[in-house]
Amino acid sequence: MDSHDLKFLVAEDEFIVALGLKQLLEDMGFKVTSLVSTALEAITKSEADKPDFILMDVQLSGSLNGIEAAEIIRYKHNLPIIFLTDRTNEQILNQSKFASRYHSIRKPVDILQLSELIRQINNETIIQPGANISQPSSYTF
Repeated sequence: MDSHDLKFLVAEDEFIVALGLKQLLEDMGFKVTSLVSTALEAITKSEADKPDFILMDVQLSGSLNGIEAAEIIRYKHNLPIIFLTDRTNEQILNQSKFASRYHSIRKPVDILQLSELIRQINNETIIQPGANISQPSSYTF
């Protein structure tokens, strides 16, 4: 699959951060299907939107966190999920028994690091079924 055909769902409960991520992904040439702020919305929209990737904050609004939502989504759809973490949430993710199944990137998001991670995961998905992007790395939010 051409990397520019990839669709992303963004699950982030801080609206300004979610908008920044949407803009970043669109600047990289990707499509963003939805912005959601809760784990339940992420589960529902992953079914409706059928994204290729999900960017998900570890801590989301509502009764479930991002890790719990990711487990449900992976069970139902086996979608690649990239967790967005800060220092505190990174510790929560690392303590999770599911940490080895997911990729993560630290906030503020570095465009070059995100681009490389997407490329790596996309290549893994192609090799095991089931873009080199050049942009300035000045996005911080």
